[in-house]
Amino acid sequence: PDDEGPAGLAAAPPPTPTDLQDPALLESYVRAALHRDRQPLYEEVADANARDVDATLLAAAGVPVEIGAIDAPGVRSDAEITFVAVPVLAISDQVKRALTEASG
Repeated sequence: PDDEGPAGLAAAPPPTPTDLQDPALLESYVRAALHRDRQPLYEEVADANARDVDATLLAAAGVPVEIGAIDAPGVRSDAEITFVAVPVLAISDQVKRALTEASG
């Protein structure tokens, strides 16, 4: 929607003449306007989009974050990065397995 700002937050109300006298507030309005105006370009050139820290880290690692992204559990020996997601009591064994069987 047009009334949302970065990360889906509601856009700030327009500045008042008093706001324009405060350099910090003026800068925040300018930055918000630039972000809003450039958002379509950001989305067009982005390799990935993420809304939280976990998704950002996975996207940076090139890991797709979507339903069906993991076709089957197991260890891929050709993987550049290996993620271990198992119940806590199985972590030690599965990390050892990944270190033995995977290259990344």
